[in-house]
Amino acid sequence: MTYKINISIEKTAIGYTASCPDLAAGKFQEQSLETVFNRLKEAVEHDLQEKEINEIDKPVWEFAQDLIEDMTEEEINQLPSDGATQHDHYIYGSSKKDQ
Repeated sequence: MTYKINISIEKTAIGYTASCPDLAAGKFQEQSLETVFNRLKEAVEHDLQEKEINEIDKPVWEFAQDLIEDMTEEEINQLPSDGATQHDHYIYGSSKKDQ
């Protein structure tokens, strides 16, 4: 699973401010950079756990859609169209079955 987020960290007069609109807890203000990183780490871990819980009930076609969402049209066109009938070939490397 790929998890990409954008984080902006700014030095302020009283410490550091980190903002991340991709996280549920989107903004942190702390005196030390180390504390900001720790809070960000906790927030990312929490969001990942929430994502995993939400994906458990996901239908298989949504998993497949997630897998190809970052692929180009050219990459998608290179995928085999006979994957269901030739699964032993693609998974185990056995010879293709006659169709």
